[in-house]
Amino acid sequence: MRKAILPAVLILTAVPLAGQDFLGFRAGVGAARMDFRNIHFAPCLPDEHCHGVPDDWIVSPLISADIGYDTAIEELSFRLSVTYAVKGGAASGSWANGTPSSGTQRLHLLQFSPLLNANMRAHPQDRWAVSLLAGPWAALPVACSEAGAVAWTCSQGTPEAGVAFGGGFQYTVGNNLTFTAESIYYWGLVPLDDGELTRLVAVQVGVTIHSRQEIRSSVKTEAARR
Repeated sequence: MRKAILPAVLILTAVPLAGQDFLGFRAGVGAARMDFRNIHFAPCLPDEHCHGVPDDWIVSPLISADIGYDTAIEELSFRLSVTYAVKGGAASGSWANGTPSSGTQRLHLLQFSPLLNANMRAHPQDRWAVSLLAGPWAALPVACSEAGAVAWTCSQGTPEAGVAFGGGFQYTVGNNLTFTAESIYYWGLVPLDDGELTRLVAVQVGVTIHSRQEIRSSVKTEAARR
């Protein structure tokens, strides 16, 4: 599955920059965890350290850049995003003498997301719009770090992939500038080396700069006059 998903997503994101209809820049935070539901552990012996497994949430920064393309349907657009994301989780355990301990594991990744974006307005002239987003994603690790009592080793070097879906709001400031606020859930479907799956809830705000919005608006206005 990994061999099929990763190349497909990377090919979709390798579209030339020339001819894009808008550029976007976003920043925010992400809540991440790892899913170990399919992994079972034997109980610790009395004289062993019981390090935790990173299955609790951690909060980390996110930074994204987008290029976008309009479609024949005005409400639909296609967005290619590159995001610096930190995934992983927090863990709690205990030392052999019963003293509690805790730690975190953080996977630093470059994530590529080709997403379909649907904008919906109550009236065509409204500045506010509700947006829905969905599509696949793939991530390439660039670093991995652990702190504290985490039993799981870093899976540095293992690509992953999954699907993303979410939504948000857009406010059009002018013919070529839009403010955005959105939340996207990145659901990992391709496991890392040890079988764990990542989960990430992203909340970001940013701006979108339209290179052809003014032209399209002029065409609509002229068509309405006719």
